[in-house]
Amino acid sequence: MKLIKYNKGIVSFKLPINWKEEYYDDGDAAFYRDDVDSGTLRLSVQSSEAKEEYNESIELSSASGIYVEDGFSLKEEVKLTNEGDQDLLVYSWTIIVPINSKGRRTILFSYTIPASKEGEAEIGLELNFIRNTILKASYSKEDN
Repeated sequence: MKLIKYNKGIVSFKLPINWKEEYYDDGDAAFYRDDVDSGTLRLSVQSSEAKEEYNESIELSSASGIYVEDGFSLKEEVKLTNEGDQDLLVYSWTIIVPINSKGRRTILFSYTIPASKEGEAEIGLELNFIRNTILKASYSKEDN
């Protein structure tokens, strides 16, 4: 396993050593196995100022009741989309992290696979691994 310290540790998590990493000019990142039709894990982080002071009772409106190890609420979704002539499933996980008394960081992980691969044992194992990785990741509250 290798430790990913995204953007100086805003988010830190572990992935298999053979996964490829790509970082984009807009700050987003992608991680994937170098296989044909491999799923792609994407990471996007947005920071914003809140209108009211952040407190631990503020949750996402559709919070799942699931929390990452650092104590922040986790929202999970699955959507079917289409790109060109291919149906895709997009699994997403959103975490809101307070970054100061009036700021928030929205962390979005998404994992995209061809819809035709749904139900395959390897994909199921990978989805479980990714979800556990997100649950165990470290989410910095520091202004970076």
